[in-house]
Amino acid sequence: MTSSTGSSYFPPLATCLDGDSKLLSWETIAQELEINASSSLEPSFAKQIQDPAAIQALTDCFAPAKPSSKSKSELETLTSAINVTPTPNSRYSVKEIKEDVLWLSEAVQIDELQSLRLTLLEWQSRPARQALVTIRRPEVEDFDAVRLRRQRLLEMYFRENQWLFRCVEQIITSGQLASFGGREKVLQNDARASTARAIRESWGLDRREDLTGDPKWLTSTTVYLQKQVDSIQSRSDIMSQQSMQEYADEYLHTLCTETAVLRVVHGLQIILLVQRSLPRPSPPAYVLGWFSWMDTNMFHRSFLSNIPPPFIQYQMPITELLILCSLAFIDISASYEILGDLASSPSASRGVEPRIYLQSISCIEQLNRIFLVNIEANNEIVASVGIAWFSLLNVIQIHSSRSIEHRENRQIQKAIDSYGDGQHSDGDSPEAASSRRHESSSQRRQSFGSDSSGQATLFEEIDELVRSHPAGEDTIKHFGSHAAVDMAGFSVIATIARTSLSRIDSDAFPGLATCITEILLQFVETAIDMGSLNYSPFVLEMISAILAGEDGYWRFRARGETNSYPLHVTGRVLGDDPLLRNIMTPARGRFPLEGVPFIRLCRTLLPFQDESPDGNDLISDILSNIGTFTSLITEPQIAYDLIGEGDHLQLRLLNSIDAIAMVFPQLLQCFPASDHDASDSLTIPAGITGLPLRDEKPIIALWEYQYSGIRFCGLALQLLLHWRTRARKGETTDEYSALYALNTEIITLLATWLIKIAASNGREASLDKPGALLAAISDDLDRNQDVVAIICDLLEGELYQINPDPEAARLIFRCLQFLVALAKVMPGRVWSFLGRSGLLGLHGQENRLMAIIAATEMSTGQYDILLSAVQLLDVLVENAALASGSRHSSSTVLKRFRASDSYINGSGIQSATVKKIIQQFVRIIIDVFEVSSNWNFQKQEHKLSLTLGTLAILHKLISYTFNYDDESSPETRLSADIASATSYVVDSFLSESANDTLLQPFFQELTYLAALTPTSLSSRISILRQSVAVSSINLFAQLIRLNRLLGHTTSKLAMKVHETMPVLVNLFVLYGELRLSIIRLLEAAICDSNRTAQPTPILGALSETAAKAYIQCLSTLGLSAPSPALPAATWSLFSAALAHNQQWFTVYLLLGKTPKETLKSKASTTSQSIISLALKKLRGINDLGQEESVKLLEFVSRSASLWPSVIQELRSHKECKDSCLKYLGTLQQPAADSKDVTVKGLMRFQIATYIVNILALLAYHSNQKGDITTLRHITPNIKFLVEWGASTPSYNASLHHSLQKNFENLFPGSSLQHFKRTGFSEPVLGENFYYDTLLADKVFDSMPAWRGKGGKGFAYEFTRANMNLSLVEAQVNLFHGWKFLAMELSEGLSSDSAFQTMMISVIKNCLNATIDTNKPEPIFKKLRLSQADLAFSLLQKLVEVAPRPEGIKSILDIAWTTTQLHTGDLGLSLTGEYADYTRILLRILYLAVCAHEGSTVDNAPTENPFIGTILNILEIVVAQGFRSLAAQLHEDLILVKPQDFALVIAILRASLKIPGVQNHSERLLAHFVDDRTIQRASTLISWSDQIATNGDPMYGELGITFLLELSAVQVLAEAIVVSGIYSQISGTVLFSHFRRNGGLGPFENPPRMYNIWASGYLPLTLNIIGAIGSPVAVEIATIFEQFAPQLKRASAQLDPKLKSSTNGRVTLSMMSETHSLALLSLALSRFRIAGSTAGILPMELCQLQWDASTVREDLESLLGRRQYLRDCVTPTNEREEVWLQQRPLKGDEGSQNQLEAKIVAEIKAALALMGSIE
Repeated sequence: MTSSTGSSYFPPLATCLDGDSKLLSWETIAQELEINASSSLEPSFAKQIQDPAAIQALTDCFAPAKPSSKSKSELETLTSAINVTPTPNSRYSVKEIKEDVLWLSEAVQIDELQSLRLTLLEWQSRPARQALVTIRRPEVEDFDAVRLRRQRLLEMYFRENQWLFRCVEQIITSGQLASFGGREKVLQNDARASTARAIRESWGLDRREDLTGDPKWLTSTTVYLQKQVDSIQSRSDIMSQQSMQEYADEYLHTLCTETAVLRVVHGLQIILLVQRSLPRPSPPAYVLGWFSWMDTNMFHRSFLSNIPPPFIQYQMPITELLILCSLAFIDISASYEILGDLASSPSASRGVEPRIYLQSISCIEQLNRIFLVNIEANNEIVASVGIAWFSLLNVIQIHSSRSIEHRENRQIQKAIDSYGDGQHSDGDSPEAASSRRHESSSQRRQSFGSDSSGQATLFEEIDELVRSHPAGEDTIKHFGSHAAVDMAGFSVIATIARTSLSRIDSDAFPGLATCITEILLQFVETAIDMGSLNYSPFVLEMISAILAGEDGYWRFRARGETNSYPLHVTGRVLGDDPLLRNIMTPARGRFPLEGVPFIRLCRTLLPFQDESPDGNDLISDILSNIGTFTSLITEPQIAYDLIGEGDHLQLRLLNSIDAIAMVFPQLLQCFPASDHDASDSLTIPAGITGLPLRDEKPIIALWEYQYSGIRFCGLALQLLLHWRTRARKGETTDEYSALYALNTEIITLLATWLIKIAASNGREASLDKPGALLAAISDDLDRNQDVVAIICDLLEGELYQINPDPEAARLIFRCLQFLVALAKVMPGRVWSFLGRSGLLGLHGQENRLMAIIAATEMSTGQYDILLSAVQLLDVLVENAALASGSRHSSSTVLKRFRASDSYINGSGIQSATVKKIIQQFVRIIIDVFEVSSNWNFQKQEHKLSLTLGTLAILHKLISYTFNYDDESSPETRLSADIASATSYVVDSFLSESANDTLLQPFFQELTYLAALTPTSLSSRISILRQSVAVSSINLFAQLIRLNRLLGHTTSKLAMKVHETMPVLVNLFVLYGELRLSIIRLLEAAICDSNRTAQPTPILGALSETAAKAYIQCLSTLGLSAPSPALPAATWSLFSAALAHNQQWFTVYLLLGKTPKETLKSKASTTSQSIISLALKKLRGINDLGQEESVKLLEFVSRSASLWPSVIQELRSHKECKDSCLKYLGTLQQPAADSKDVTVKGLMRFQIATYIVNILALLAYHSNQKGDITTLRHITPNIKFLVEWGASTPSYNASLHHSLQKNFENLFPGSSLQHFKRTGFSEPVLGENFYYDTLLADKVFDSMPAWRGKGGKGFAYEFTRANMNLSLVEAQVNLFHGWKFLAMELSEGLSSDSAFQTMMISVIKNCLNATIDTNKPEPIFKKLRLSQADLAFSLLQKLVEVAPRPEGIKSILDIAWTTTQLHTGDLGLSLTGEYADYTRILLRILYLAVCAHEGSTVDNAPTENPFIGTILNILEIVVAQGFRSLAAQLHEDLILVKPQDFALVIAILRASLKIPGVQNHSERLLAHFVDDRTIQRASTLISWSDQIATNGDPMYGELGITFLLELSAVQVLAEAIVVSGIYSQISGTVLFSHFRRNGGLGPFENPPRMYNIWASGYLPLTLNIIGAIGSPVAVEIATIFEQFAPQLKRASAQLDPKLKSSTNGRVTLSMMSETHSLALLSLALSRFRIAGSTAGILPMELCQLQWDASTVREDLESLLGRRQYLRDCVTPTNEREEVWLQQRPLKGDEGSQNQLEAKIVAEIKAALALMGSIE
């Protein structure tokens, strides 16, 4: 073997040690080959087994390469420093690895490169082994000690060797697998087939001419196997060598011996498979080579009897394989055919080199000697092979006799010719003699040619050779009879059929099972055809065993579920004329007298027949058209006479008689005629003739009578029902026993028939077949009775026997089988029977099912009845759930069978009845299962099948109840009829009072399995045991998830899982099939435990060493598995640990160290941490499977959000970042039509979503550090996100609408809601995402409309709907990630012109996406809000940028369009369901308006294209909106929010700042004055004291602010005064606070009143006086005369000598108030000075009660003492708090913060005004 950089079997050593590449063990490969025995391999596995190095290893399995200088030199090269360069932190030592390699190579004598591979595998598996060691052997401390390490190497060698042979066997099987079950289409060009061809070519088996010489491969194989046999017998294996004593222990000794035994088993199986692929019959060298090896060891008789006790279970398989291989080499079928060919052309058998063993005299001589010696020694292994051999010799002897006779005839003819014409002797002439001989010969099977040479033929030489034995002519007869009779050779065949085929699972081992079946079946067929085996009940039993194995019914029923029948070779039995002629015809001829064998044969063959195009089948034809009737002649019931004599003697029936009476005359005598009215169709008429089959009386007659055997079966069932009562009184007879046995078989036949029909029931042509079958068998029954009723009555009668005998128990079992089958096709009949039966004890009587089981099966340990009951419940649960819709609906559309009414299909059964039956049945089965762990099971398969069946029922109950439809009322759901039973199950497992004993059997089985070690020789029972484990673990996970869904506290089950972690770890390490289920169970347990304050650590039951090892084991076995599901599940488990507070687990995942270890060293991430591995894998994201990529990215995303150092790790992994960004750059526009959507495309969206989340976290941390470079690195790859990230999801509204409408019209009583998946199971994007198509398939599978023409029915529409909703889900998830990223990018790149363009595009896309209102609200309501939120955030960033980008102005139109579309009446919108969405649209509109502030326009406002939009906004949003909000406020104070008014005011303020807007005074007056908008503001102020919240007049402030903004427009300011609004608000109750003594300061309650005064009323007054001037001065002065107390307070508030509410504090609002009053005082003073010039009388203008001079002194004092002022500065709101923390702007260097700077500016402005006043 060589290692190269391109080898997948053995990647470069450096990549293996660094973890970049993983070696796949032969065990892993073998398990994958087994799982995919009938399907394509994963690409990684296919590449692996096609690698030249792997093919070489497979080829050399029987002759492994020895150590050599060449391989040692290659080892030196591979481990040199140039190829492997260790780093200081490496986890490996090249020196240590090299030492181990050389030691192992020398110890077990394999070449150094194979040793290197094994050493690397051991190194890879150390975490798994350490997890096992610390659990199984906690006393072992130094795991890395040399002795322990080398013991593990030996163990790895032995186990890999076992699995290597298993792989060879599987690949050879695949290479030659015959066509069955469609597998040939998969395997024809499969990697296995090409590898098999390469192996065969290396072995020299690919060409016929290579097989005629020395059988090198067979010789080397048998030599290798002999070494194993010798080592086992002598106990002289590798571990017994002196050099191995240091490492040898009991475990390795046992493992070494087991490996040797398994080598023998696998070697024999490989020989068997290879031999069947050779040209048949085999060449002499191969046959003789095999039997010579067998003869040397007396067919291994001694070896088999001395197999060590620990491995005695392999004795039978080895024995069977030796027999099978011997039969395969003899190949009786092909040999028999070739003998015929040789006989027809004797010359062809001479004069050429023998190509087949039958042409070699020496070969036959040696073979004959071998068989004679071993048969004389009574070697039972040779018995069946001896039958085959001597049968062939008998044929050869016959051919020899014929050849001699033919030659003698030719010689006689020559003698006659020599006498001339007409010369004859007396007596018989030679011609007459020859004629007689020819006549005798012509009756033989074959016709033969002539031998012109006159020399002895091959057959004659062989015959002479055989006759040389002392027994002479009787040799063949004597030894053949001895092998068949005395040594029971045929019984050996039957035993092999029962045990071997029952042990081998034909689904997992199709090639081997096929090969064995072919050999056995061809042996029996040929023996029958040769006359060595004749019809008998034993022969029928043997054929049945070959076809169906020991547990034929259970095996067939299991396959019948999937319409997959076992072993294709059995299918040709029905087309094999010799078998039908020699077996079926005699069996049918003896019916009904010997009815049991015939019915049993029909039942055995039934599953394997193919339906003919006309819908009929062969078994049906055979049973329906029987031409003879065999019976005993009982007198005087049957009158007859004799016709003819001697060989022509016949019987003639003299009286007509009922057919059933002819077979069971004594039974019918006990009933009046009315109880068994004869059927005309089954009355045997007088006058028919027949043949006597027995001379002595009672005579057995074979009558020539055509009748239907199916109808006779119905009459037999009816007769048994009539006789049943008498029989239980002790009146049994032989006839009754025969009738009982016959009916047991008839019921089994019907059950098998119905199962076969049910398996093909999806085909339309088969919908009426169950009814037709049962109708045919019921044709001749009494009125108002049918076969179903009879069988149900028989079962009911047998249930009440006190002590049923074995035959009664068998009948009960068969009746239950029939009910199981019937429930699949006519469930209504089963529901009806169970509703009135005592089987379940529904009506208060004893539960007869448990009584029968206790009385019969518990004593015998055979639980067929119990298993049948479990299977029946399984089918009933399925029907109860799937047919619930039809029971709750009067529609007939849901009928499963067109010929059946609602009573038959179950829709007519009352739901109450179904509920009662299911609940009682479930209770019984759970009670039985709870106590069954202590029962005695004769067959472990029964115990495991009981557990597996119970698990299937529990799974179905929970799935059907909780997986679908959580919104409909419980009474209308599909699960309505099983809900009560499911509640019982849930309570049994999850309630606080739940009994732990119910869980005990499951955990006992898991514990037992964990104690075993899997071997390469898997059996049916081992596969069944693993299936039980998988189902148990899946059920636990399901129950734990359900517990969380129901909101219960952490369940006992979850705690039990925590406690049994050591067992689960063992199972995880040992069994690859269980790993996925275990990971999902752990994830469920983690999620469930998080609901407590202190979550239970999931690894708490493990030691710290074991826990570390298990996590590393997860990273090797889980994350490195070639199949995609396991790595994905492993990453998901890691994510769950992060998300659900598993602290120890989390620390180790992120740091690669335990919490204890982090205390001893720096808490930084190590290269061995899981997060480091994750980032490493992300570098090749395009090479990962999509499912794994999604879960991997989820883990990284969670880690990054939880642990900041992960981001630092990510920043340092440039390749990782670049790989993710490159992936984003490859995304394409989503498909417009769901028909074009693919699962692959959906997964790409999911992957992109997590990449975007990770980049967003990276951008966030970059912003924190001010790293703009990273942000700039991201932006070139987000083109797809910019264009499509915020676009409208591709929701197909018409598709979903039409689907719902058409579905409910066609299926009344059903709803799409019934098939909607719940959150119980994790949704998976794809064809089954939203609506469960698989469930709908089960419900509507027989409905033509479901599939539709050309596959375009509702199933197709379901798939389209699911794909469309999957696409919507993927797009929505991607948008949320993009939103996060876009907002983070905007933080650092908002001033970047290129990114600004992107932001504008995204904003427009978000707003455009919200315009489409034709979307379902449940899906798109939150999405629209989130899209609008993104648009707002980005627009806010752009508005804050200076200078603003030019394109920002274009946003206004789309923002206004969107707002108009979604708002309508603003008051209603802001108080309705979509208030949040309306608010964010208004915020966007506000920002869009702000973007136009400061725009320079010409004098003509029309030249500004946006003026019209602004005016519309002022009209609709501001004017109308304010009025609407005010009106709503008076209607309901709770619904209206103050911030809504503030938002409208903000839009007003921004709009009025746009140049050119105020030029449109007419429109402004119309909107705000004529429409009485300002009156609404006045009213708001007037009522503000009454609608204040806790005395806070917030609406007064909003009203005054609104008027303040309007007053900025001159015409509106005039309107405020003219309309009297100004004087009205001054006189309101709200303003009375300013008239009271002392006024109202900034720190008095309510604080908002001071803001109304300082920030609202005073600026409003200034705007008015500025707009109107002197005409309003007197009015203002008069009004302010009322506020003298407030003005006096303002004059004195800064004087430190006076005690005031300010207490020396200075606020910005105080300075603003001072500034405003100074400005107002200045204005009034100038008007007073102007006097008449200004149009006023100075005396009328009141003096403002505000002492400007005092205030000026105070201000100058503050300004002069800056530190004092700085200490007095006090913020009054959040904005001022921010200013207090911010540094002053340029030009305010004298201040320490912005708040101080603003206060100083106000002071200076006020002082400047006061100077003007003076």
